[in-house]
Amino acid sequence: AAANNFLRISEKLEELFRELIQLGDMSGNAINMLEGCRGDLVSTFCNDAVYSAEKAHSYIFQPIRKSLSEKIFDHAWLNLTHNELALSLTRTLGEFINDKITFLDEFLVSKLVFSILKATVIFYLECIIRVAGNKSKGNLPFFHDASVAIKRFEDDISILRDFFESTITLIALPSMPKAYARELEILSIVNELLIIAARNSSEEDLSEDNATNLILQLHKYLEDIKITRWLVGDIWYLVQPKQKKKIKSFVLNQKQMLHEVSIAKKTRHERECVQELEVGIILTDIYDKRKNRRKLQSQRWRFKRVKVGWNK
Repeated sequence: AAANNFLRISEKLEELFRELIQLGDMSGNAINMLEGCRGDLVSTFCNDAVYSAEKAHSYIFQPIRKSLSEKIFDHAWLNLTHNELALSLTRTLGEFINDKITFLDEFLVSKLVFSILKATVIFYLECIIRVAGNKSKGNLPFFHDASVAIKRFEDDISILRDFFESTITLIALPSMPKAYARELEILSIVNELLIIAARNSSEEDLSEDNATNLILQLHKYLEDIKITRWLVGDIWYLVQPKQKKKIKSFVLNQKQMLHEVSIAKKTRHERECVQELEVGIILTDIYDKRKNRRKLQSQRWRFKRVKVGWNK
């Protein structure tokens, strides 16, 4: 409702300023000043309309996170041969979008769908990071049969792609915009890196194995070398935990190339930017929390050792 209201206000402002100018009896300077004010006000309300439409994704992902975030990439997920969790996710998203289509302006519906797509990609990244963060220490991989996990993830991505393509048809867009395809590509890159990690590649084989190119592509989205390094490390940790330090070192050695391919982000006003849809912000927050949690655990462990020493 807020998104529609902001859009209607911007349209009314356009009409009002047009009528004022048509009244005449204004100097050229006055008209120019009025045009400037009109542009600023209309732009502000249009941006607020888009922000409200994009922000709406959070209402559907709150229950999704509660019901699915602990299940995707878990061992039970591997045994779901028909990708039931991905299908459940898309059904929930479809019901939410269909409900909003009935009253949301067509322009804003496309913004809502794109925000849901971005949130879906971030959700999957959150899940894979959670699994890697919860994995017990040791040299045994979390995915004991990496080929099953890779196939399951690949099928999940296919289900998501089919869902958003059909949704785009529903909202009368002629084809999947490039921006939509680019968002889904992030998950495909992660899956390709899982495939390479599962091959037990040595550091010398990584560049030949297309890992360098995939890491560079992933970095275009993440833009932060630290986040890229951590995420790639987590991917390896799930299937080749012995090589986690090696792959993180490998990523660090590509530092110059990563700087060169980084895409300069367009700065957006804080009011326009939906923080929950900025993958770099979300992943930074997740890794910072993990780092702080482990630091606290380490401090507790050291305190216990000191306490034991006191009791001797």
